[in-house]
Amino acid sequence: MTTWLTTIFNAMSQPFKWWVVVAPWEQGIRVRLGKEAFKLDSGIHLRIPFLDRVYVQSVRLRIITSGTRTISTSDGKIISLNLGIRFAVRDIKQLYSTIADPEKTLLNHASSLVAEYVFKTDSKNLSPKDLQDYVDINMVDDNWGLCNVSVHVIDFALTKTYRLIMNDYEGRSGFDLEHDNYGSR
Repeated sequence: MTTWLTTIFNAMSQPFKWWVVVAPWEQGIRVRLGKEAFKLDSGIHLRIPFLDRVYVQSVRLRIITSGTRTISTSDGKIISLNLGIRFAVRDIKQLYSTIADPEKTLLNHASSLVAEYVFKTDSKNLSPKDLQDYVDINMVDDNWGLCNVSVHVIDFALTKTYRLIMNDYEGRSGFDLEHDNYGSR
Protein backbone atom coordinates (compact mmCIF):
# COMPACT_ATOMS: atom_id res chain seq x y z
CA MET A 1 0.00 0.00 0.00
CA THR A 2 2.80 2.41 0.78
CA THR A 3 4.42 1.76 -2.59
CA TRP A 4 1.62 3.23 -4.65
CA LEU A 5 1.24 6.14 -2.22
CA THR A 6 4.94 6.89 -2.53
CA THR A 7 4.70 6.74 -6.32
CA ILE A 8 1.77 9.17 -6.40
CA PHE A 9 3.49 11.54 -3.96
CA ASN A 10 6.73 11.51 -6.00
CA ALA A 11 4.86 12.16 -9.24
CA MET A 12 2.90 15.06 -7.71
CA SER A 13 5.96 16.67 -6.10
CA GLN A 14 8.22 16.39 -9.18
CA PRO A 15 7.25 19.79 -10.69
CA PHE A 16 8.11 21.51 -7.40
CA LYS A 17 11.62 20.05 -7.11
CA TRP A 18 14.36 22.72 -6.82
CA TRP A 19 17.27 20.52 -7.85
CA VAL A 20 18.37 18.00 -10.42
CA VAL A 21 21.13 15.43 -10.06
CA VAL A 22 23.32 14.60 -13.07
CA ALA A 23 25.27 11.33 -12.68
CA PRO A 24 28.96 11.07 -13.65
CA TRP A 25 28.05 9.24 -16.89
CA GLU A 26 25.45 11.85 -17.91
CA GLN A 27 25.25 15.42 -19.19
CA GLY A 28 22.29 17.72 -18.94
CA ILE A 29 20.80 20.87 -20.41
CA ARG A 30 18.82 23.44 -18.47
CA VAL A 31 16.59 25.73 -20.54
CA ARG A 32 15.38 28.79 -18.64
CA LEU A 33 12.17 30.43 -19.88
CA GLY A 34 12.64 28.73 -23.25
CA LYS A 35 15.37 31.19 -24.23
CA GLU A 36 18.87 29.90 -23.55
CA ALA A 37 20.31 26.47 -22.90
CA PHE A 38 23.05 25.85 -20.33
CA LYS A 39 25.12 22.67 -20.26
CA LEU A 40 25.08 20.79 -16.95
CA ASP A 41 27.96 18.47 -16.05
CA SER A 42 27.76 15.81 -13.34
CA GLY A 43 26.65 16.97 -9.90
CA ILE A 44 23.70 18.67 -8.20
CA HIS A 45 22.21 21.67 -10.00
CA LEU A 46 19.51 24.12 -8.93
CA ARG A 47 16.44 24.62 -11.06
CA ILE A 48 13.54 27.01 -10.70
CA PRO A 49 10.25 25.10 -10.86
CA PHE A 50 7.99 26.06 -13.79
CA LEU A 51 10.71 28.30 -15.31
CA ASP A 52 13.39 25.70 -16.07
CA ARG A 53 13.23 22.59 -18.21
CA VAL A 54 16.02 20.08 -17.66
CA TYR A 55 17.03 17.31 -20.07
CA VAL A 56 19.51 14.68 -18.88
CA GLN A 57 21.10 12.15 -21.22
CA SER A 58 23.70 9.39 -20.87
CA VAL A 59 27.00 10.04 -22.63
CA ARG A 60 28.16 6.42 -22.51
CA LEU A 61 29.04 4.39 -25.59
CA ARG A 62 26.01 3.24 -27.62
CA ILE A 63 25.69 0.67 -30.37
CA ILE A 64 22.98 0.51 -33.02
CA THR A 65 22.59 -2.07 -35.76
CA SER A 66 20.99 -1.84 -39.15
CA GLY A 67 18.75 -4.29 -40.84
CA THR A 68 20.05 -6.15 -43.86
CA ARG A 69 21.06 -3.81 -46.66
CA THR A 70 21.06 -5.15 -50.22
CA ILE A 71 23.13 -3.14 -52.68
CA SER A 72 24.25 -3.68 -56.27
CA THR A 73 27.96 -3.35 -57.13
CA SER A 74 29.30 -1.66 -60.26
CA ASP A 75 29.46 -5.01 -62.08
CA GLY A 76 25.84 -5.88 -61.21
CA LYS A 77 26.50 -8.34 -58.37
CA ILE A 78 24.34 -8.11 -55.25
CA ILE A 79 25.87 -7.56 -51.81
CA SER A 80 23.90 -8.08 -48.58
CA LEU A 81 25.29 -6.64 -45.37
CA ASN A 82 24.46 -5.49 -41.86
CA LEU A 83 26.09 -2.55 -40.12
CA GLY A 84 26.87 -1.82 -36.50
CA ILE A 85 27.49 1.79 -35.52
CA ARG A 86 28.93 2.79 -32.19
CA PHE A 87 29.06 6.32 -30.83
CA ALA A 88 29.02 8.37 -27.65
CA VAL A 89 27.77 11.85 -26.81
CA ARG A 90 30.57 14.42 -26.43
CA ASP A 91 28.54 17.60 -26.00
CA ILE A 92 24.82 17.33 -25.24
CA LYS A 93 24.12 20.99 -25.97
CA GLN A 94 25.59 20.72 -29.45
CA LEU A 95 23.77 17.42 -30.00
CA TYR A 96 20.39 18.87 -29.06
CA SER A 97 21.06 21.92 -31.25
CA THR A 98 21.92 19.97 -34.39
CA ILE A 99 20.23 16.53 -34.53
CA ALA A 100 16.72 15.45 -33.59
CA ASP A 101 17.38 11.69 -33.68
CA PRO A 102 21.07 10.70 -33.59
CA GLU A 103 20.47 6.97 -34.09
CA LYS A 104 18.45 7.38 -37.29
CA THR A 105 20.75 10.13 -38.56
CA LEU A 106 23.89 8.02 -38.11
CA LEU A 107 22.24 4.93 -39.56
CA ASN A 108 21.02 6.77 -42.66
CA HIS A 109 24.34 8.58 -43.13
CA ALA A 110 26.33 5.33 -42.83
CA SER A 111 23.93 3.50 -45.16
CA SER A 112 24.28 6.17 -47.83
CA LEU A 113 28.10 6.03 -47.58
CA VAL A 114 28.00 2.24 -47.85
CA ALA A 115 25.72 2.41 -50.90
CA GLU A 116 27.97 5.02 -52.51
CA TYR A 117 31.10 2.89 -52.01
CA VAL A 118 29.55 -0.43 -53.03
CA PHE A 119 27.88 1.03 -56.13
CA LYS A 120 31.16 2.39 -57.51
CA THR A 121 33.26 -0.69 -56.62
CA ASP A 122 33.63 -3.94 -58.53
CA SER A 123 32.60 -7.05 -56.55
CA LYS A 124 36.09 -8.57 -56.93
CA ASN A 125 37.67 -5.53 -55.26
CA LEU A 126 35.10 -5.21 -52.49
CA SER A 127 36.02 -6.28 -48.97
CA PRO A 128 34.37 -5.58 -45.60
CA LYS A 129 37.59 -3.99 -44.28
CA ASP A 130 37.89 -1.52 -47.19
CA LEU A 131 34.19 -0.71 -46.91
CA GLN A 132 34.48 -0.14 -43.16
CA ASP A 133 37.55 2.10 -43.60
CA TYR A 134 35.83 4.20 -46.28
CA VAL A 135 32.74 4.75 -44.14
CA ASP A 136 34.79 5.52 -41.00
CA ILE A 137 36.85 8.16 -42.83
CA ASN A 138 33.78 9.90 -44.26
CA MET A 139 31.51 9.39 -41.24
CA VAL A 140 33.26 11.59 -38.69
CA ASP A 141 31.44 14.87 -38.12
CA ASP A 142 32.45 16.97 -35.11
CA ASN A 143 29.57 19.41 -35.61
CA TRP A 144 26.99 16.98 -34.19
CA GLY A 145 28.30 16.75 -30.62
CA LEU A 146 29.21 13.07 -30.95
CA CYS A 147 32.51 11.24 -30.46
CA ASN A 148 33.97 7.75 -30.95
CA VAL A 149 31.83 7.23 -34.07
CA SER A 150 32.80 4.04 -35.88
CA VAL A 151 31.04 1.74 -38.30
CA HIS A 152 31.49 -2.02 -38.36
CA VAL A 153 30.36 -4.45 -41.05
CA ILE A 154 28.66 -7.24 -39.13
CA ASP A 155 27.45 -9.52 -41.95
CA PHE A 156 28.74 -9.42 -45.50
CA ALA A 157 27.67 -11.73 -48.33
CA LEU A 158 27.79 -11.80 -52.08
CA THR A 159 24.32 -13.08 -52.91
CA LYS A 160 22.99 -14.72 -56.01
CA THR A 161 19.76 -13.48 -57.49
CA TYR A 162 17.31 -15.48 -59.50
CA ARG A 163 15.34 -13.49 -61.98
CA LEU A 164 12.47 -14.80 -63.99
CA ILE A 165 11.99 -13.49 -67.45
CA MET A 166 8.28 -12.91 -67.36
CA ASN A 167 7.67 -13.28 -71.09
CA ASP A 168 9.11 -16.82 -71.16
CA TYR A 169 7.92 -17.94 -67.73
CA GLU A 170 4.86 -20.16 -67.51
CA GLY A 171 3.83 -20.83 -63.97
CA ARG A 172 1.89 -23.91 -62.98
CA SER A 173 0.02 -22.23 -60.15
CA GLY A 174 -1.20 -18.80 -59.22
CA PHE A 175 -3.44 -16.29 -60.88
CA ASP A 176 -4.13 -16.19 -64.59
CA LEU A 177 -5.99 -12.95 -65.00
CA GLU A 178 -6.25 -13.19 -68.79
CA HIS A 179 -8.33 -16.37 -68.79
CA ASP A 180 -9.99 -16.02 -65.37
CA ASN A 181 -8.23 -19.14 -64.13
CA TYR A 182 -7.31 -18.97 -60.49
CA GLY A 183 -5.22 -21.54 -58.71
CA SER A 184 -3.60 -24.59 -60.30
CA ARG A 185 -3.71 -25.18 -64.03
